[in-house]
Amino acid sequence: GVIGYYHDDVFGEVKASMYTQATLSTPSTGVSFLNTTIDSVVVTLVTIGTFPNSSDSNAIHNLHFEVNEIMDDMYLDTSYYATDYMNLGDKYFEGNVEFRATDTIVSLKLDETMHDKFANKEFTDNANFLETLKGLCIKMNYEGLDDYMLYVNYWATATAMTVYYTDNETYDTSQYVFLFDKTAAHFNRYEHDYSGTPLSIFQTNRTDSIQGNESLYLEALGGTAIKFRFPYLMGWGKKHPHAIIHQAELFVSV
Repeated sequence: GVIGYYHDDVFGEVKASMYTQATLSTPSTGVSFLNTTIDSVVVTLVTIGTFPNSSDSNAIHNLHFEVNEIMDDMYLDTSYYATDYMNLGDKYFEGNVEFRATDTIVSLKLDETMHDKFANKEFTDNANFLETLKGLCIKMNYEGLDDYMLYVNYWATATAMTVYYTDNETYDTSQYVFLFDKTAAHFNRYEHDYSGTPLSIFQTNRTDSIQGNESLYLEALGGTAIKFRFPYLMGWGKKHPHAIIHQAELFVSV
């Protein structure tokens, strides 16, 4: 997963956000929060890299996170694309988090209004739980902040939503983990703004193309693509019908 923002003189602005379900860590037995008090709900994200790479690993970056409820259904057997998005509902977190390049986990304590999703409820399986919480959108607010992107490991055990609660009879405290792993549907949304750049033509028509006479533009995160054409290759094959090509290589200087 990718969360964050950066600006480039050639490729313009890029914003990245995560849309993900949370699923039961014990889908076969379910989970019950009956006769309990919800103490807190915390989302943790395991980070496996940043962009740009910081030369000072102790430099503090103030990152402004937002977590919203997703109002639309997501499905494991559906393909989602970089330009897809979903309608958002209540906001359960908004605030600054201090982050260093050496940090490996971001922790977001959700608003107490999230407690209502679990209080005195029982979830027998994933389908039952997803009726209550379809998913979460996790992103950053970019206003006035430095360029920064986090790479998140969806499948790490600690990338999760943890509910901390107290038994109302025994007063014992417990926790239950909801996962963002391969049992959950998720996708990344990438927003590109090419206005004022050499690629501004894509601002109004993402399916348009430009001729790469001197430079080719290749951008990650659902950005621009490169298409190579070899107009004489088929003709060459007809002239040499018995030729066997052992290897073909294309070298591109960056």
